[in-house]
Amino acid sequence: WNLKQIVLVQLRKHSKILNVNDKTVNMWQLTNKPIPVIEIPASSIEDDCTEKALGQRCFDMVAVIEMNSHVNSVDFNNSHDLVVGGSDKMVRAFAQKGLQFKELAVSPMKGHVYSVASVEFSRCGCYLVTASIDGSVIVWDYLTGEMINRPFHLSSQGGRAARFSPSTDCLALGGNDGKAYLWSIHSQSISYAFPGHIESVNCLAFTPDQEYLATGCAAGQIKLWKINPACSPCQLLLENIHDLGVISCDFSQSFTKDKVSSVRTYRLATGGNDCIIRVFKMWPIDDLVVKAEEVFFMRGHGGSITHVRFSNKSSNVLASSAIDRTTRIWNMQNGQCLNVLSYHKNQVTCCAFSPDSTLLATGSLDSSVVIWAVPKVISLQNKYETDSREKHAVDSGEALDLDSLSLEDVQLDDLVTAFKRNSTEIPNHMICPITQQIMIDPVICEDGFTYERHAIRAWMVNGRNTSPITNVPLASTHVVPNATLQVEIKQFLLG
Repeated sequence: WNLKQIVLVQLRKHSKILNVNDKTVNMWQLTNKPIPVIEIPASSIEDDCTEKALGQRCFDMVAVIEMNSHVNSVDFNNSHDLVVGGSDKMVRAFAQKGLQFKELAVSPMKGHVYSVASVEFSRCGCYLVTASIDGSVIVWDYLTGEMINRPFHLSSQGGRAARFSPSTDCLALGGNDGKAYLWSIHSQSISYAFPGHIESVNCLAFTPDQEYLATGCAAGQIKLWKINPACSPCQLLLENIHDLGVISCDFSQSFTKDKVSSVRTYRLATGGNDCIIRVFKMWPIDDLVVKAEEVFFMRGHGGSITHVRFSNKSSNVLASSAIDRTTRIWNMQNGQCLNVLSYHKNQVTCCAFSPDSTLLATGSLDSSVVIWAVPKVISLQNKYETDSREKHAVDSGEALDLDSLSLEDVQLDDLVTAFKRNSTEIPNHMICPITQQIMIDPVICEDGFTYERHAIRAWMVNGRNTSPITNVPLASTHVVPNATLQVEIKQFLLG
């Protein structure tokens, strides 16, 4: 038995059933009677129910790309080109052609002599950085497929984590020697080394304004370093946030800024070998110290977390992949799981949103990459921030014909373009009590209150049989569309 994979063990006096995380129920004979052990296949009830409850919020598979090796890392650029790094030492590139992804002429890109551990596009999409398990790093001109630099190693001990800065002027590199490095694209040399971790640096992440760099290590530490200008010691140390090490981390691409003090607050997500995801908010209190507070503590995966990535734009959604063969989608307004994506037959090693947050790619040790279509509702809520609860009325000359559309069909880019004048607060009755976001598909629950459909369904699927507001037991799980409120929301958006 791999004890890390056992999430629940229950032995009762008259029931000899052991529950583990391989989606089977195994019955074991605990007496001396020679009866055979019976294995009963069991589907993941939670996953199935969650998908049914979410309905149109489910992620649809757009394409499956079969690779010739294990997949270790994936990433998109602005054109929906996809790059894949795998155990065959090569980097492959694909372009979206309708519902298919076709390999490009520049693919495969060869240069590493060992398995490719990570790939990432620059924000402009013109450059690509790849890192191998031996610690070699290559920066590529993506348009030509040519190497910009000869493969270089961080140190004698190597490293395998590499991230582009938002401005694309430098790389952050993680070393097995416990150090993190800044590597200048212009000079093609290391410009700064951050010391301090007691074990290898597994992951890195820049704040969206490139003010700070977060580093996570195998000892379970997260450190935050000042980038502009680069300096040490670290400005924040979080100890033992994950048992057995931090595996992945990512900053939200949005941050809040205090109107009076101009202090910026960032969000960092971390995943570890303890099967847990944590989300912290961080803010500087002076030029030398940054404070942090845990916002969410999210369980659900049945194995080590391999990757966490925020969606882009407002980053209201987080994706996490794990060795339990699933990818989970989390609501960053309340920390609840929105979707569980199950397709891969082996460990899911990586995940990545496209820059416009309409696609999600997951890669696995089963040698496949799955491209998922992000539901319009999630894309809409992701791109349209409601933390401030402010909206702009639609000018009559720019009004959208919403009467012939459901709110799920609205193109947010068009809607936001129309929201230019007459700022006004969203009425409270249009805000879902669970998600704290404007409702897209309002439904009336048995308790008499109105909720976003997917939110109340997810509430029920997760085993809660009481009202989210009154805490009184619900006599029925039946919900009824609130057509009156939906019309009112449309009219509100139209001004």
